[in-house]
Amino acid sequence: MGNWGIKVMKEGYSINDTDIRNILLSSKYNMLKYHIDTTGNLTVTSGNTSGSINFSHSLGYIPIFLAYVQHSWVESVERELPFGRSPQPLIETAYADSTNVTCRVNMTAQPADKTFTFRVIIFKDKIL
Repeated sequence: MGNWGIKVMKEGYSINDTDIRNILLSSKYNMLKYHIDTTGNLTVTSGNTSGSINFSHSLGYIPIFLAYVQHSWVESVERELPFGRSPQPLIETAYADSTNVTCRVNMTAQPADKTFTFRVIIFKDKIL
């Protein structure tokens, strides 16, 4: 690999090890560059079956991102989007454009108010 840059190895492995599976971080390889980590709540009220929430990034291009959802009525675990099985009465998705990441909820029925907490991590890297 050469004697330059930053290299972090798994515990118990030498910095001279060349097996990429043992390297945790190396400046020799491209890495995602962090832009913002943000959260927001979306409440879909009784009688409605869909809703969406926007997270502004203002990058001027479509970035790489990760999106997670937490259901207030079920558990305190964040699930990565898209989330849903078929057939499923609830499907959550996320998509991006040059100004926003949008998280969306679609349900087949909605008898009571439901609140969704979305977390979006946006990177400076462009989607190719």
